[in-house]
Amino acid sequence: MRKLTVIRKKSIISAILKAYLYIESRDRNDLVLNGIKCKEVGVLKNGDSITIEIPEQEITIFIVHDKLAPKISNTSYTIPNGTNDITLYAKPKFNPFKGNPYTITES
Repeated sequence: MRKLTVIRKKSIISAILKAYLYIESRDRNDLVLNGIKCKEVGVLKNGDSITIEIPEQEITIFIVHDKLAPKISNTSYTIPNGTNDITLYAKPKFNPFKGNPYTITES
């Protein structure tokens, strides 16, 4: 097992709205996104971070920024195989026509 830390960068965009972190799961099925079964692992508020354990095989994470329409209001990131701990940064991008979608980066 390795650790995944997701940090939501502070931003004025969507500052009062929560973002929901989902990871690919074979045993639990809270939501299906892009044909992948997912489980919710936490809520990211502005400037918050979450650290969880993930398997060493390839896994996809999702940030859902609208719980009413998660299938169209999500951003995904695929983490490759490995044993190293991972830190990812999430930040909403200003685009009111698409609900201020998130970007997920390694820096």
